[in-house]
Amino acid sequence: MMEEAERQKKEIQPPDPERFEHQLAVGRVFDELIMNIDRNYSNLLLTNDWKVTLIDHSRSFTPYPGIRNKRNLTQCSRQLLEAMRGLSQAKVSAAVGKHLTPAEIKALLARKNQIVSFFEESAASQSGTNVLFP
Repeated sequence: MMEEAERQKKEIQPPDPERFEHQLAVGRVFDELIMNIDRNYSNLLLTNDWKVTLIDHSRSFTPYPGIRNKRNLTQCSRQLLEAMRGLSQAKVSAAVGKHLTPAEIKALLARKNQIVSFFEESAASQSGTNVLFP
């Protein structure tokens, strides 16, 4: 394993750049969904087979209902988009228990709705080019 910061410093190229970028894009969408305000290259881990692992979500889930940075919404997997469509207050509440406040859950769902709408509108206007991927 190595950190993304180390990979960039050493200028190591991934064996499949498109797959790698898709993984990073999914991570950026996830970070916007949970409002992770502290993502940096030192908390993106790369496994030996080039899978991206997101760590350190300690500064996430603020009750802000908006999207922090729409520029992070470049691509989304169809699987993630479908999973976000299925998120409901009941499902989120059951999954997080007492770890999130009602305001934090409400904000997460508001962000989810904005992200889903963004990708649906982008896919419709661009015929899905570079917006959604398998």
